[in-house]
Amino acid sequence: MKPYLGTLLASVMASGLMASTALAEAPRVMTWNINGGEQDKDILADNAFEMMLDIGDFDILVIQEVISSQQVSEIAEKIGFEHWAISDFSPPIEVTGKWFASLEVAVVSRTPLVAVAEWDTTGRLPNGDPYDPLSSDPSVPTESLDLGLTIVDGERPSRGFLRVDLEDGLSVYATHWKSSRGASGDDDLVNAAKRENNARGIAQNAAIVLSHGGSVIIAGDLNIQPIGKHERVGSDPDVDCKPSLNNCGAGGIDGYDDSMAILSDLENGYRLLSAEVPPTYLGGNFGPGAIDHIAVAGPLAGLFPEAATVSVAGTTYFGSDHSPVFSGAGTDGQDIVRTTAVAPVSDADRAAKSRRLIQEIRDRLNILEQMANETQ
Repeated sequence: MKPYLGTLLASVMASGLMASTALAEAPRVMTWNINGGEQDKDILADNAFEMMLDIGDFDILVIQEVISSQQVSEIAEKIGFEHWAISDFSPPIEVTGKWFASLEVAVVSRTPLVAVAEWDTTGRLPNGDPYDPLSSDPSVPTESLDLGLTIVDGERPSRGFLRVDLEDGLSVYATHWKSSRGASGDDDLVNAAKRENNARGIAQNAAIVLSHGGSVIIAGDLNIQPIGKHERVGSDPDVDCKPSLNNCGAGGIDGYDDSMAILSDLENGYRLLSAEVPPTYLGGNFGPGAIDHIAVAGPLAGLFPEAATVSVAGTTYFGSDHSPVFSGAGTDGQDIVRTTAVAPVSDADRAAKSRRLIQEIRDRLNILEQMANETQ
Protein backbone atom coordinates (compact mmCIF):
# COMPACT_ATOMS: atom_id res chain seq x y z
CA MET A 1 0.00 0.00 0.00
CA LYS A 2 1.34 3.41 -0.96
CA PRO A 3 0.45 6.56 1.00
CA TYR A 4 -2.61 8.30 -0.39
CA LEU A 5 -4.81 10.39 1.87
CA GLY A 6 -3.51 13.05 4.25
CA THR A 7 -0.54 15.03 2.98
CA LEU A 8 -0.69 13.42 -0.45
CA LEU A 9 -4.36 14.28 -0.85
CA ALA A 10 -3.64 17.88 0.07
CA SER A 11 -0.87 18.10 -2.52
CA VAL A 12 -3.06 16.44 -5.15
CA MET A 13 -5.86 18.86 -4.48
CA ALA A 14 -3.50 21.83 -4.58
CA SER A 15 -2.10 20.83 -7.96
CA GLY A 16 -5.61 19.99 -9.14
CA LEU A 17 -6.92 23.43 -8.29
CA MET A 18 -4.20 25.07 -10.33
CA ALA A 19 -4.92 22.77 -13.26
CA SER A 20 -8.70 23.11 -13.06
CA THR A 21 -8.58 26.86 -13.54
CA ALA A 22 -7.00 26.28 -16.96
CA LEU A 23 -9.88 24.08 -18.21
CA ALA A 24 -12.03 26.22 -20.47
CA GLU A 25 -14.42 23.42 -21.42
CA ALA A 26 -15.57 20.12 -20.00
CA PRO A 27 -13.68 17.00 -21.06
CA ARG A 28 -15.74 14.43 -22.92
CA VAL A 29 -16.57 11.65 -20.46
CA MET A 30 -18.35 8.40 -21.19
CA THR A 31 -19.55 5.52 -19.02
CA TRP A 32 -20.27 2.10 -20.48
CA ASN A 33 -21.04 -1.34 -19.12
CA ILE A 34 -18.93 -3.10 -21.72
CA ASN A 35 -20.13 -6.63 -20.81
CA GLY A 36 -16.62 -8.04 -20.64
CA GLY A 37 -17.17 -10.96 -18.30
CA GLU A 38 -16.86 -13.57 -21.02
CA GLN A 39 -15.27 -11.53 -23.79
CA ASP A 40 -11.72 -11.91 -25.06
CA LYS A 41 -9.59 -8.80 -24.53
CA ASP A 42 -9.08 -8.35 -28.27
CA ILE A 43 -12.83 -8.41 -28.90
CA LEU A 44 -13.44 -5.91 -26.10
CA ALA A 45 -10.78 -3.59 -27.50
CA ASP A 46 -12.34 -3.78 -30.96
CA ASN A 47 -15.78 -3.08 -29.50
CA ALA A 48 -14.48 0.00 -27.66
CA PHE A 49 -12.73 1.24 -30.78
CA GLU A 50 -15.82 0.77 -32.97
CA MET A 51 -17.96 2.46 -30.33
CA MET A 52 -15.64 5.46 -30.33
CA LEU A 53 -15.80 5.66 -34.13
CA ASP A 54 -19.58 5.50 -33.94
CA ILE A 55 -20.10 8.16 -31.26
CA GLY A 56 -17.02 10.34 -31.54
CA ASP A 57 -13.88 11.08 -29.61
CA PHE A 58 -13.73 11.34 -25.81
CA ASP A 59 -11.23 12.05 -23.03
CA ILE A 60 -12.32 9.79 -20.17
CA LEU A 61 -13.88 6.33 -20.47
CA VAL A 62 -15.39 4.75 -17.36
CA ILE A 63 -16.11 1.05 -17.91
CA GLN A 64 -17.85 -1.66 -15.93
CA GLU A 65 -17.84 -5.46 -16.18
CA VAL A 66 -14.19 -5.98 -16.97
CA ILE A 67 -12.39 -8.84 -15.24
CA SER A 68 -8.67 -8.19 -15.78
CA SER A 69 -6.05 -5.51 -16.22
CA GLN A 70 -5.15 -7.17 -19.54
CA GLN A 71 -8.59 -6.31 -20.87
CA VAL A 72 -8.24 -2.69 -19.79
CA SER A 73 -4.71 -2.22 -21.11
CA GLU A 74 -5.76 -3.74 -24.45
CA ILE A 75 -8.71 -1.34 -24.67
CA ALA A 76 -6.48 1.62 -23.82
CA GLU A 77 -3.90 0.68 -26.43
CA LYS A 78 -6.53 0.11 -29.12
CA ILE A 79 -8.13 3.53 -28.65
CA GLY A 80 -4.78 5.30 -28.22
CA PHE A 81 -4.94 6.18 -24.51
CA GLU A 82 -1.85 5.90 -22.33
CA HIS A 83 -3.39 6.04 -18.86
CA TRP A 84 -5.72 3.60 -17.08
CA ALA A 85 -6.59 2.16 -13.69
CA ILE A 86 -8.67 -0.85 -12.63
CA SER A 87 -10.18 -1.83 -9.30
CA ASP A 88 -9.25 -4.99 -7.40
CA PHE A 89 -12.54 -5.78 -5.69
CA SER A 90 -12.61 -9.52 -6.35
CA PRO A 91 -10.29 -12.48 -6.91
CA PRO A 92 -9.44 -13.21 -10.55
CA ILE A 93 -11.58 -15.58 -12.54
CA GLU A 94 -8.84 -18.21 -12.22
CA VAL A 95 -9.74 -18.30 -8.50
CA THR A 96 -13.51 -17.72 -8.59
CA GLY A 97 -14.19 -19.80 -11.67
CA LYS A 98 -17.15 -17.54 -12.43
CA TRP A 99 -16.97 -14.29 -14.37
CA PHE A 100 -19.78 -12.67 -12.37
CA ALA A 101 -17.73 -13.19 -9.20
CA SER A 102 -14.71 -11.34 -10.65
CA LEU A 103 -16.22 -8.11 -11.99
CA GLU A 104 -14.21 -4.88 -11.79
CA VAL A 105 -14.52 -1.26 -12.91
CA ALA A 106 -11.90 0.84 -14.69
CA VAL A 107 -11.05 4.34 -15.88
CA VAL A 108 -9.18 5.00 -19.14
CA SER A 109 -7.92 8.56 -19.60
CA ARG A 110 -6.01 10.80 -21.97
CA THR A 111 -4.83 12.84 -18.98
CA PRO A 112 -2.12 11.37 -16.70
CA LEU A 113 -3.14 9.94 -13.33
CA VAL A 114 -1.96 11.58 -10.11
CA ALA A 115 -3.32 9.03 -7.60
CA VAL A 116 -5.66 6.02 -7.49
CA ALA A 117 -7.75 4.64 -4.61
CA GLU A 118 -10.55 2.17 -4.14
CA TRP A 119 -13.15 1.46 -1.51
CA ASP A 120 -13.44 -2.31 -1.57
CA THR A 121 -16.46 -3.66 0.30
CA THR A 122 -16.38 -7.24 -0.94
CA GLY A 123 -13.70 -8.77 1.29
CA ARG A 124 -13.74 -9.99 4.86
CA LEU A 125 -11.44 -7.25 6.17
CA PRO A 126 -12.82 -3.81 7.18
CA ASN A 127 -11.59 -2.29 3.93
CA GLY A 128 -12.22 -5.32 1.74
CA ASP A 129 -9.03 -7.18 0.87
CA PRO A 130 -5.35 -6.18 1.10
CA TYR A 131 -5.01 -5.70 -2.65
CA ASP A 132 -4.80 -2.15 -4.01
CA PRO A 133 -6.10 -1.10 -7.44
CA LEU A 134 -3.77 -1.35 -10.42
CA SER A 135 -2.76 1.32 -12.92
CA SER A 136 -0.77 1.78 -16.10
CA ASP A 137 1.93 3.65 -14.13
CA PRO A 138 3.33 1.71 -11.14
CA SER A 139 4.73 4.95 -9.69
CA VAL A 140 1.24 6.42 -9.20
CA PRO A 141 0.23 6.21 -5.50
CA THR A 142 -2.57 3.73 -4.72
CA GLU A 143 -4.57 2.78 -1.67
CA SER A 144 -7.51 0.72 -0.43
CA LEU A 145 -9.74 2.94 1.71
CA ASP A 146 -11.57 2.06 4.92
CA LEU A 147 -14.63 4.31 5.18
CA GLY A 148 -16.15 2.53 8.16
CA LEU A 149 -19.53 2.01 6.48
CA THR A 150 -21.61 -1.13 6.94
CA ILE A 151 -25.16 -2.28 6.30
CA VAL A 152 -27.49 -3.00 9.19
CA ASP A 153 -28.46 -6.53 10.26
CA GLY A 154 -25.11 -7.96 9.20
CA GLU A 155 -25.81 -7.75 5.47
CA ARG A 156 -22.51 -7.61 3.59
CA PRO A 157 -22.01 -4.72 1.14
CA SER A 158 -21.13 -5.31 -2.50
CA ARG A 159 -18.27 -3.87 -4.56
CA GLY A 160 -17.45 -0.22 -3.81
CA PHE A 161 -15.78 2.40 -6.00
CA LEU A 162 -12.58 3.17 -7.86
CA ARG A 163 -11.34 6.74 -7.59
CA VAL A 164 -8.84 8.17 -10.09
CA ASP A 165 -7.37 11.65 -9.56
CA LEU A 166 -6.33 13.22 -12.86
CA GLU A 167 -3.63 15.78 -13.52
CA ASP A 168 -6.20 18.33 -14.72
CA GLY A 169 -7.89 18.58 -11.31
CA LEU A 170 -10.73 16.11 -11.78
CA SER A 171 -11.40 13.10 -9.55
CA VAL A 172 -13.30 10.35 -11.37
CA TYR A 173 -15.35 7.82 -9.40
CA ALA A 174 -16.09 4.59 -11.27
CA THR A 175 -18.68 2.28 -9.73
CA HIS A 176 -21.09 -0.58 -10.45
CA TRP A 177 -23.94 -0.95 -7.96
CA LYS A 178 -25.93 -4.05 -7.10
CA SER A 179 -28.54 -5.07 -9.66
CA SER A 180 -32.16 -5.81 -8.74
CA ARG A 181 -32.40 -8.34 -11.58
CA GLY A 182 -35.95 -7.18 -12.23
CA ALA A 183 -37.07 -7.43 -8.60
CA SER A 184 -39.00 -4.67 -6.84
CA GLY A 185 -40.64 -4.06 -3.49
CA ASP A 186 -39.90 -6.53 -0.69
CA ASP A 187 -37.74 -8.68 -2.96
CA ASP A 188 -35.51 -5.71 -3.74
CA LEU A 189 -34.88 -4.32 -0.25
CA VAL A 190 -31.54 -6.09 0.24
CA ASN A 191 -30.31 -4.86 -3.16
CA ALA A 192 -31.47 -1.33 -2.32
CA ALA A 193 -29.56 -1.40 0.98
CA LYS A 194 -26.38 -2.29 -0.92
CA ARG A 195 -26.89 0.52 -3.42
CA GLU A 196 -27.51 2.99 -0.61
CA ASN A 197 -24.29 1.90 1.10
CA ASN A 198 -22.39 2.39 -2.17
CA ALA A 199 -23.86 5.88 -2.46
CA ARG A 200 -22.88 6.77 1.11
CA GLY A 201 -19.31 5.68 0.41
CA ILE A 202 -18.98 7.85 -2.69
CA ALA A 203 -20.67 10.83 -1.02
CA GLN A 204 -18.42 10.59 2.03
CA ASN A 205 -15.20 10.45 0.03
CA ALA A 206 -16.25 12.95 -2.63
CA ALA A 207 -17.11 15.47 0.10
CA ILE A 208 -13.42 15.47 1.06
CA VAL A 209 -12.36 16.20 -2.51
CA LEU A 210 -14.93 18.96 -2.82
CA SER A 211 -13.88 20.51 0.49
CA HIS A 212 -10.36 20.92 -0.95
CA GLY A 213 -11.77 22.74 -3.99
CA GLY A 214 -11.61 19.78 -6.38
CA SER A 215 -14.22 18.68 -8.92
CA VAL A 216 -15.65 15.17 -9.20
CA ILE A 217 -17.21 12.98 -11.86
CA ILE A 218 -19.27 10.03 -10.63
CA ALA A 219 -20.03 7.52 -13.37
CA GLY A 220 -21.12 3.94 -13.76
CA ASP A 221 -23.84 1.35 -13.95
CA LEU A 222 -25.86 2.27 -10.85
CA ASN A 223 -28.74 -0.11 -11.59
CA ILE A 224 -31.27 2.48 -10.38
CA GLN A 225 -33.26 5.20 -12.12
CA PRO A 226 -33.19 8.93 -11.29
CA ILE A 227 -35.56 10.34 -8.69
CA GLY A 228 -39.03 10.66 -10.19
CA LYS A 229 -38.56 8.02 -12.91
CA HIS A 230 -39.62 4.94 -10.92
CA GLU A 231 -41.75 4.41 -7.82
CA ARG A 232 -39.00 2.52 -6.01
CA VAL A 233 -36.65 5.54 -6.14
CA GLY A 234 -36.91 7.60 -2.98
CA SER A 235 -36.18 11.30 -2.54
CA ASP A 236 -35.84 11.37 1.27
CA PRO A 237 -33.63 8.88 3.18
CA ASP A 238 -35.73 9.46 6.31
CA VAL A 239 -39.01 8.40 4.67
CA ASP A 240 -39.55 4.96 3.14
CA CYS A 241 -42.41 2.85 1.85
CA LYS A 242 -40.94 -0.28 3.44
CA PRO A 243 -41.75 -3.07 3.61
CA SER A 244 -43.70 -3.07 0.37
CA LEU A 245 -44.24 -1.09 -2.79
CA ASN A 246 -47.93 -1.43 -2.01
CA ASN A 247 -47.38 1.28 0.62
CA CYS A 248 -46.07 3.78 -1.95
CA GLY A 249 -47.92 5.96 -4.41
CA ALA A 250 -51.05 7.95 -3.80
CA GLY A 251 -50.40 8.36 -0.09
CA GLY A 252 -47.25 10.28 -0.88
CA ILE A 253 -44.98 7.84 0.94
CA ASP A 254 -41.46 7.88 -0.46
CA GLY A 255 -39.76 5.09 -2.40
CA TYR A 256 -37.57 2.57 -0.60
CA ASP A 257 -34.29 3.05 -2.55
CA ASP A 258 -32.66 6.35 -1.54
CA SER A 259 -29.27 5.83 -3.18
CA MET A 260 -29.76 8.62 -5.73
CA ALA A 261 -31.01 10.97 -3.01
CA ILE A 262 -27.89 10.25 -0.94
CA LEU A 263 -25.69 11.24 -3.87
CA SER A 264 -27.71 14.37 -4.51
CA ASP A 265 -26.94 15.62 -1.00
CA LEU A 266 -23.42 16.44 -2.20
CA GLU A 267 -22.89 20.19 -2.22
CA ASN A 268 -20.74 22.36 -4.52
CA GLY A 269 -23.02 22.32 -7.56
CA TYR A 270 -24.00 18.63 -7.75
CA ARG A 271 -25.73 17.75 -11.04
CA LEU A 272 -27.02 14.42 -12.31
CA LEU A 273 -26.30 14.87 -16.02
CA SER A 274 -28.19 11.69 -16.93
CA ALA A 275 -31.46 12.67 -15.21
CA GLU A 276 -33.38 12.75 -18.51
CA VAL A 277 -31.51 10.04 -20.41
CA PRO A 278 -33.89 7.29 -21.64
CA PRO A 279 -33.43 3.63 -20.59
CA THR A 280 -29.90 2.40 -21.20
CA TYR A 281 -30.32 -1.31 -20.52
CA LEU A 282 -30.96 -2.96 -23.89
CA GLY A 283 -31.48 -6.49 -22.64
CA GLY A 284 -34.96 -5.97 -21.20
CA ASN A 285 -37.51 -3.56 -19.81
CA PHE A 286 -36.55 -2.30 -16.34
CA GLY A 287 -38.95 0.63 -16.48
CA PRO A 288 -38.48 4.30 -17.44
CA GLY A 289 -35.22 6.14 -16.96
CA ALA A 290 -31.56 5.25 -17.39
CA ILE A 291 -29.68 3.02 -14.96
CA ASP A 292 -26.26 4.14 -16.26
CA HIS A 293 -25.34 7.59 -15.00
CA ILE A 294 -22.91 10.52 -14.93
CA ALA A 295 -22.99 13.05 -12.08
CA VAL A 296 -20.67 15.99 -11.46
CA ALA A 297 -19.92 18.41 -8.63
CA GLY A 298 -17.38 21.11 -7.84
CA PRO A 299 -16.05 24.20 -9.66
CA LEU A 300 -16.06 22.46 -13.06
CA ALA A 301 -19.58 21.01 -12.77
CA GLY A 302 -21.21 23.89 -14.65
CA LEU A 303 -19.10 23.20 -17.75
CA PHE A 304 -20.78 19.88 -18.50
CA PRO A 305 -23.84 19.69 -20.79
CA GLU A 306 -26.66 17.27 -20.09
CA ALA A 307 -25.76 13.66 -20.87
CA ALA A 308 -27.00 11.64 -23.84
CA THR A 309 -26.98 8.05 -25.03
CA VAL A 310 -27.34 6.01 -28.21
CA SER A 311 -30.84 4.91 -29.22
CA VAL A 312 -30.50 1.39 -30.63
CA ALA A 313 -33.29 -0.62 -32.25
CA GLY A 314 -32.05 -3.88 -30.82
CA THR A 315 -30.68 -5.59 -27.73
CA THR A 316 -26.93 -5.11 -28.21
CA TYR A 317 -24.54 -2.29 -28.96
CA PHE A 318 -21.05 -3.44 -29.97
CA GLY A 319 -21.25 -6.54 -27.83
CA SER A 320 -22.92 -4.95 -24.80
CA ASP A 321 -26.48 -5.05 -23.48
CA HIS A 322 -26.06 -1.45 -22.27
CA SER A 323 -25.86 1.72 -24.34
CA PRO A 324 -23.12 4.17 -23.29
CA VAL A 325 -23.86 7.50 -21.62
CA PHE A 326 -21.71 10.52 -22.40
CA SER A 327 -21.26 14.25 -21.78
CA GLY A 328 -18.70 16.98 -22.37
CA ALA A 329 -17.58 19.58 -24.86
CA GLY A 330 -19.18 19.04 -28.26
CA THR A 331 -22.13 17.02 -26.96
CA ASP A 332 -25.54 18.66 -26.83
CA GLY A 333 -27.63 16.28 -24.76
CA GLN A 334 -29.33 14.85 -27.86
CA ASP A 335 -29.35 11.08 -28.20
CA ILE A 336 -27.68 9.56 -31.23
CA VAL A 337 -30.29 7.51 -33.11
CA ARG A 338 -29.52 4.17 -34.72
CA THR A 339 -32.29 2.81 -36.98
CA THR A 340 -31.01 -0.76 -36.78
CA ALA A 341 -29.28 -2.77 -34.10
CA VAL A 342 -25.51 -2.48 -34.17
CA ALA A 343 -23.62 -5.75 -34.54
CA PRO A 344 -26.74 -7.97 -34.74
CA VAL A 345 -26.54 -11.23 -32.82
CA SER A 346 -26.20 -14.33 -34.99
CA ASP A 347 -28.02 -17.60 -34.27
CA ALA A 348 -24.72 -19.14 -33.15
CA ASP A 349 -23.98 -16.24 -30.80
CA ARG A 350 -27.52 -16.40 -29.42
CA ALA A 351 -27.19 -20.14 -28.75
CA ALA A 352 -23.80 -19.65 -27.11
CA LYS A 353 -25.20 -16.90 -24.89
CA SER A 354 -28.11 -19.13 -23.90
CA ARG A 355 -25.71 -21.89 -22.89
CA ARG A 356 -23.65 -19.44 -20.85
CA LEU A 357 -26.75 -18.12 -19.07
CA ILE A 358 -27.91 -21.67 -18.28
CA GLN A 359 -24.49 -22.46 -16.81
CA GLU A 360 -24.56 -19.21 -14.82
CA ILE A 361 -27.94 -20.18 -13.33
CA ARG A 362 -26.55 -23.59 -12.39
CA ASP A 363 -23.49 -22.01 -10.79
CA ARG A 364 -25.64 -19.60 -8.79
CA LEU A 365 -27.90 -22.44 -7.61
CA ASN A 366 -24.82 -24.30 -6.39
CA ILE A 367 -23.70 -21.21 -4.47
CA LEU A 368 -27.17 -20.85 -2.91
CA GLU A 369 -27.17 -24.50 -1.89
CA GLN A 370 -23.75 -24.10 -0.29
CA MET A 371 -24.90 -21.02 1.60
CA ALA A 372 -28.03 -22.83 2.78
CA ASN A 373 -25.95 -25.75 4.05
CA GLU A 374 -23.60 -23.39 5.89
CA THR A 375 -26.52 -21.88 7.84
CA GLN A 376 -27.95 -25.24 8.89
